[in-house]
Amino acid sequence: MALIIVAIVTIVVFMAVNVANLESRAVRQDVQGARALYAARAGLSMAMSNLTGLRDPDWGNPEVTMDLSPGLSFRVSVVPHPNNTAPPLRSQLAWMVTSTGLVGSPPAQVQRTLQAFVQQEPFSRYAYFTDQELGQGNQVIRFVSNDAITGPAHTNGFFTFAGHPRFSETVRSANRALPYDSNGVLQGYDPYFTPATGPPNPQPARYSSPGNPVTTDPALFYHCENNGSNTVNGPVALAGSTQFSMAGGQEIIPLPVDNQAIYSVAQQNGQLISAPLPANPGAQHYSVAPDSVVYRAEYDENTGRITSYSRDGSAITAQNAPPVFKLTFRSDATVTGAEVYRWDPNTSSFRAWNVAAQDYSANPSAPTVIDTTAQTLYVNGTCLLEGTVSGRTTVGVRYDAGIIDNLVYRERTRDVLGIVANQSIILESRINTVRDRTIHATMMALKGSFYVDKYSQGSPRGILHLHGGIIQRVRGAVGTGSASTIATGYAKDYIYDEKLVFRPPLNFPTTPNVYIVSLRDQGAVGSL
Repeated sequence: MALIIVAIVTIVVFMAVNVANLESRAVRQDVQGARALYAARAGLSMAMSNLTGLRDPDWGNPEVTMDLSPGLSFRVSVVPHPNNTAPPLRSQLAWMVTSTGLVGSPPAQVQRTLQAFVQQEPFSRYAYFTDQELGQGNQVIRFVSNDAITGPAHTNGFFTFAGHPRFSETVRSANRALPYDSNGVLQGYDPYFTPATGPPNPQPARYSSPGNPVTTDPALFYHCENNGSNTVNGPVALAGSTQFSMAGGQEIIPLPVDNQAIYSVAQQNGQLISAPLPANPGAQHYSVAPDSVVYRAEYDENTGRITSYSRDGSAITAQNAPPVFKLTFRSDATVTGAEVYRWDPNTSSFRAWNVAAQDYSANPSAPTVIDTTAQTLYVNGTCLLEGTVSGRTTVGVRYDAGIIDNLVYRERTRDVLGIVANQSIILESRINTVRDRTIHATMMALKGSFYVDKYSQGSPRGILHLHGGIIQRVRGAVGTGSASTIATGYAKDYIYDEKLVFRPPLNFPTTPNVYIVSLRDQGAVGSL
């Protein structure tokens, strides 16, 4: 009996020791696997850092190996997507990054491999983006309590909050201030913001404004209404969103200086919408002006006519104005386009240019029909837009783009429209008519704003429903009023189009940053 008991105890002890050894090895394996994971992440981060802004686009090809500490290293390979070198580009630049973290030495080496598909970040990833948060004439435009923005927001300037506007995702600001330099980049900082300093006397970024003490918390880097306190003025999470955060003092994200890249793509492999100027009636009265010239064509929604033109704020005659095109999107994945309101000196009247027939006609019977299934368009003039969009389309415009009626998707879960105007994007509507308006698009105004024409005149016009995003150099206004009451123009109903994160419009402008589209963790291999 004693021998049996001794044998049982021996077996139990043996099994306990084996289990303890197995658990110890498993714990060591988990620890080493975690170390290998962090090493792989370091390799991925280094690859993305070199790809950001194309600092070193050839980095990682051939494979790069780097030691982090004794027994800890990573190896990374970066393979560019074949379309990166296929002219013209049909999408943002993309790469496949494979990063393997290594712990220990063979044969007892642990490896962890991450494979990421990374891509240049399109501006369409932002629900709201401004280069300067101040409006025309440097007027302060505030976010107020009844504002609700879904999707990420960023300004290179500084935000002003009145009450508690609501945001669903990250709100970032670079806290830059006026003026612009010769390259159109904001110089200096918000007078209340002091950026971080490095050696020999490192100091964190800090912010001090009337009504608030000095703070180093980036979540408090913003202006408060009437110099109030940030306890009663500041952004809050929309509907309790866990993805909301406020971060000031961030890196500036430069806007493109023009949409020449869209012009090049449309010319080579898309649709360039332009009427030949030298050989047609009226052509001698118009010469192509630089993109920096600001043309305005006043559109009267009551009559459907253009009533006047201006250049850099001064009135000009119709003979000296650029052509105005009207694009009507159709639900069968096409768009019809004809030049309208070009002055014909032979008849001393406005006539329409039929792009298909290359001739003037008072009522074009066969306007250009363009497939929008997957298309990049460029309008060499001013453009008026309306209709139902079907497909994946980007429209670049040399001067202003005007939205003269509802502009909506046939299928919101599939269709995508990007509008990139060198100047402004203007919503045209009647000042004393109550009628909600709907826009499905991500809109980019490179030198101007998105705004409602005559937004401060008349009476409340209803609600502006936007499903998409707004990117603009200077913040534009869509109405006037208090935090809870609209006096003129529109109340805002802005909802970010989440599919724009991974399905941007074709050839839409990109930031210098790259982001991870998909990530696969192949797990830890190897044994101790």
